[in-house]
Parts: sequence; structure tokens; C-alpha cells
Amino acid sequence: MQRLKDVILAAMLAAFWVGPSPATATELNADANLREALRAQAEIIQQLRDELDRVREDQRRNEDRVRALEDQGVNDPTSGVDAAYVDRRIEAFQTSDESRLFLSGYGKAEFRDSINGGPSTFGVQFNPILHFRLTDRLHFNAELEFELEDGETEIELEFAEIDYFITDWMTFTAGKFLTPFNVFGPNLHPPWINKLNSRPLIYAKKDGIIPILGDVGVMLSGGAPLWNEDSKLNYAVYVSNGPKVEDGELEFENAPDVNNNKAFGGRIGFLPIPNLEVGFSGMSGRAEGRFDLIGADFWWQFRGLEVRGEFARLDWQGEDRWGYYTQAAYALSELFSDPTGWSGVAGRFEPVVRWSENKGAGPGREQVALGLAYWLFPSVPLKFTYELNGKSEDNDRFILQFAYGF
Repeated sequence: MQRLKDVILAAMLAAFWVGPSPATATELNADANLREALRAQAEIIQQLRDELDRVREDQRRNEDRVRALEDQGVNDPTSGVDAAYVDRRIEAFQTSDESRLFLSGYGKAEFRDSINGGPSTFGVQFNPILHFRLTDRLHFNAELEFELEDGETEIELEFAEIDYFITDWMTFTAGKFLTPFNVFGPNLHPPWINKLNSRPLIYAKKDGIIPILGDVGVMLSGGAPLWNEDSKLNYAVYVSNGPKVEDGELEFENAPDVNNNKAFGGRIGFLPIPNLEVGFSGMSGRAEGRFDLIGADFWWQFRGLEVRGEFARLDWQGEDRWGYYTQAAYALSELFSDPTGWSGVAGRFEPVVRWSENKGAGPGREQVALGLAYWLFPSVPLKFTYELNGKSEDNDRFILQFAYGF
């Protein structure tokens, strides 16, 4: 019996040392294949991790560069006004529970001098804007203008309106508002946004076609995407008191309705692509006879280049007056992107040129305005403008202006 046990034990040991059974070999081959697959996957995962680290490093460097640009006041290459700067302030106001009352505004200090005679003078202007958010849908906005002119301080109510956000694409406004005729009046006239130190001729205080329009009434405005998210439509329609006649001229500013005839108007704008907009405006009413005001505007930008223009035509009492302007500006930050050293200084400059012409108002006027803006901060430009007034009676002049928005 003991011998039998020894034989069985010897057979078992021999089987162990000879090698695995066929089934065990197959399992080992499968394990080897699995280990090879895992090793290949581990290499792929490591490559993805390395690529992610590179992306994160590039993002960090870009964020550091953007912060450096903002800290040094270098503006968006495609605009004299840093859109991101404005958007951040608006978003902070709209989303913060504590920001029900918000103060913003703008102002300027300037020096004007005529080349061919006439007095030189300093001037100053300050426009505080008060925003109050009662609810997320109901806002109140008002702007006052304080301007030193002819030795006296003039105070004017630019707008005072209540805005109710009906939907994401429609807002109801009541009160005094900047009339949405073209875009210079409602959007571009503040000195820290206007890239030159004067208005285009069609909006000039002397012999202009129309002033910066502001009226009392009600308005619906908003915007919505068109065929995709990059294409948009914006609109505004309104009913207002309209102008009155004073000293033989239409007076649009702060005019009460003296003839029980309201003015009707609006603007519609199309952005087929993000960097192109075309708009059309109109206004009609009665003031010692029917008047019709039509306008058109466009805006296009490509990298550092921005081009815009507007047209306005007023038909009243058989008199047809019209004018237009075109303007081009180029932000040198497109060429000098490094915010340090002399490149950072050069990147703050933005040259501007504008051609304006009015017809039908006396002998007509033509003007070329050349300008250079230096952006100390995204909302603080130091600007120089030289106006060539051609054959008109106005002297050529230059304007040095320090503007700011807050």
C-alpha cells in the first residue's frame, strides 16, 4: 500500500514538472494578449494626458496674456472699445443679487482750436447714468448731461426710461429714450466710444441734417437669431411726440406734442455673419406739414480693421436735405500683439479717417476728419482729431480730447 502511494505521488510530481495541460496554455496565451492590449491602451492614455497637459498650458498662457492686456489697458484688436470689458460689467450687474443700483457714465475734457482764426477753448462734459433693477424683468435707466458751454453749465436729460423685458427677444420701453435712428445717436455718440472727437456732419449741431435724436414715447425693441446662431436680426419700433417747429426749423429735442400728431418710426438691422451689419431706419409725422426721415447704416470689421457708414435724408416742406459719412479705423494691436515693451505701446494706437458730406442745406458741406486714438485703458482713450472743412465757411480745426467711460 505504501508503495502504491509513492507511485501516485511520483506521477503527480512528474505531471507538475513536465508542464501545463493544453487548457492552461491557452489561458496563458489569452493573458498575454490581454496584457499587450492593456499596455497599448496605457500608451494611448498617456499620450492623451500629455496632449491635455499641453492644451492646459496653452490655455494658461493665453489667459495670462489676456490678463496682461487688460491690466495694461490694451483694447480688443477689432474695436476701440473692449466689448468683453463692457459685457463683464453688464453681466455682473444683471446676475448679482446685490447690484440693484448701478452707476455708470462717461465724460471728456478737451481743447479745441481753429487753424485759420477764431478762439481756442477748453471744454468739459460729464454724463452720469443711473441703472436701477427692480426685478430681473423691470429696469429703470436715466442719464443726465452736464456740459460747460459759453461760460455756463448746461444740464440736459438725455434719457429716462423704464424697460420691461417681456421675453428674451422683446423689451417694452416707456419714457424718454434715444431714438433708434441709424446707430451713431443711440450707440456711438459717447466720447469714449466715438473714435473721433466730433460728430459726423449729418449729426452736427451747425447745419446738420438731424441732431442726436431723443424723444418721449413708447418703444418695442429686441433681437433674435435668423437661420443659425451666427446670423441675427435686431429691431425697434416706436411712437413718440415727434418734433416741433422753432425758428423755421424742426426741433426734435425734448419737444412736447403741440399738434396732437404723433411720430412713428423704427429701425431694423441684419447681421448675416457676426462681423457684418446692415440697418434701415425711418421716421414720419407732421409738424407744420408732413416730414419723412429715412436712414441706412452699415458696419463691417475684419481683424483690426473696422469700417462703418450712415446715410440720412429729411424731406420737409418741399426741402430735401441729405448727407452721409463713411469711417475706417485700424487697431494697431492687430500688428503689435505683444503687450510688453515698445510693441505694447504701439499696440495701443488706433488711426481713424472719416469722410462726411451734407447736401441740400445751404451750400452744402464736406469734411475730412483725421484722427489718432491712444487707448490708456479699454474705456479711457486719449484722442487727437484734425478736421479739413474743404470749401465751407468753417475753418479747419484740431481737437485734443481725454475721454473716459466708467
